Amino acid sequence: MISKKSISLLIASLYFLGFHSFSLAQESDLFEIEIDADMRDLRTNIRIQRQVIEKLIVRLTNPEKSDAKKITEQFFPEPAKYIKQFRPNDNGNVLVSLDGDSIQEFLIESGVSLWRIDRPTIMIFLAIESAMGEREIVVSDYGHRVFSYSTGIDKNLNIKDQIKSVARERGISVVFPDMNEDERKIINYSDIWAGFIDRMLEVSQRYNASNVLTAKVRKDELSDIEWIFFFGRDAIKFSANLNDAIHYVANEMAERYEYSDRIPLKNIVLNFTKIDSIDELAVIDLILKSSSMISDYSINKVSEDNVSYILKYNGLKEDLESTLNQNKLLEIDNDFVYSEMYIKNPSNHLNYKLIK
Repeated sequence: MISKKSISLLIASLYFLGFHSFSLAQESDLFEIEIDADMRDLRTNIRIQRQVIEKLIVRLTNPEKSDAKKITEQFFPEPAKYIKQFRPNDNGNVLVSLDGDSIQEFLIESGVSLWRIDRPTIMIFLAIESAMGEREIVVSDYGHRVFSYSTGIDKNLNIKDQIKSVARERGISVVFPDMNEDERKIINYSDIWAGFIDRMLEVSQRYNASNVLTAKVRKDELSDIEWIFFFGRDAIKFSANLNDAIHYVANEMAERYEYSDRIPLKNIVLNFTKIDSIDELAVIDLILKSSSMISDYSINKVSEDNVSYILKYNGLKEDLESTLNQNKLLEIDNDFVYSEMYIKNPSNHLNYKLIK
C-alpha cells in the first residue's frame, strides 16, 4: 500500500527532476526549417523569409484544409520577427530556427487548427521485389551496416532518403526496422508481403511506434504502390508513389490530431490498481510521458493501493486505449470496482494494472 505522503514526495521529486513538463516534442527539430537559399539573402529578402514561415505552417497544419501561403501573407507581414537564428547546413542549404511557440500561439488565437507538436512515430515495413526477382526488407541505415547479410551498398538507400525527406518536410518521425537476429525470428519478408500486422506491431513496439505503414514494392512500379496504414484501430488502404504516400499519412494524422480553440483537448480518467510502491508510480509516469496523444496529466485521487489520474489528450479515445493496451507493462483491469471516490461514469474511465 502507498500513502498520500509518498505520493506527495514522488510528485515533488518528479517536479524537481524536470518531469513537471509533459511535452514530448523535440521542438528544436520541429521548429527548424531547411531552405535552399543564401544566408545573405535570408537576412534581407522578405520573400525568402516568408517561404521559411510557410514551410513551418505546412508542418503545423493540414494542407488539405489550410493554405500556408495565404496564412503567411495574412498573419505574418514581418516574418523576420519570428526568425531566431540560422546557420549553414552540410549540404549547402540553410537551417533556420523559428520562434515556433509564438507562431503557434498566434495561429491558435487567429482560429487556425494546428497539429500537436508531439507526434506518434511511424514504423515503416517495405517488402521490395526487384525486376530480377531479388527480395528483401528495407532496413534502417544502422541495420544495413550491422545486421545485413549484404556487404555492398544499400540498394534501397534512395527509397529511404525519399521517404525521410518528405517526413522531415511534414515534421513526422519515421523509422525502419534494424532487422537484427531477434527481429528476424519475429518477422520475415513473406510476413510483410502478406501484411501480417500482428508481427509488424510486435516489432514496432521495440521502437515505441504504435502506427505502421507497410507496402509490397516492385522496383519497376514505384509510381503506383499499394499501401496499408495501420493507424490506431484503422487499416487504411491507398495507392501512391513514395512521396505522396508520406504526405497522405501526414494528412491523415493531422486530421485526427488537430486542435484549436474550437477543438479542445479531451479529458479522461485513468485508474491503476494494486500499486505498492513509489517505483511503480515512476513507471506509470514514464508510460504516460511516452504517449504522444497525452498532452497533460495529474494525479487525481489516491485510495489504498489505487491511484487515479486525470488525462488531457487529443485524437480518438479508441486510439488512446489501443496505445495503452499495446504497452507490455500494462494489463487491463476488468475487475476494477468503482467506489464513492470515483466518478461513476465507466465510459470516461480506463482501468489498468501494472504487470509485475
